[in-house]
Amino acid sequence: MSKLQIAGNLKTKSENGTIVARYYYNTQNKLVKITGDGFVHEFAYESQNRRIALCYNGTLKKIIHAARVGPSQVPSNKLLIFV
Repeated sequence: MSKLQIAGNLKTKSENGTIVARYYYNTQNKLVKITGDGFVHEFAYESQNRRIALCYNGTLKKIIHAARVGPSQVPSNKLLIFV
């Protein structure tokens, strides 16, 4: 069973009545974090709303569009400490 936020975004995922994942979004309805039992996945976006970085359990896994991202475009959040 899944629950949706007012904007239509998935808020939680459940299996057998237990929440196994929670989903978090920014003000532009972009997915910024997924948490669950033993994991945290975080995502960062640049000023043109493209996903620029993926971080899994505190480890940067992928940088996307890095050549087009200047320091002034990088949002200030926990994820970008690892960039």
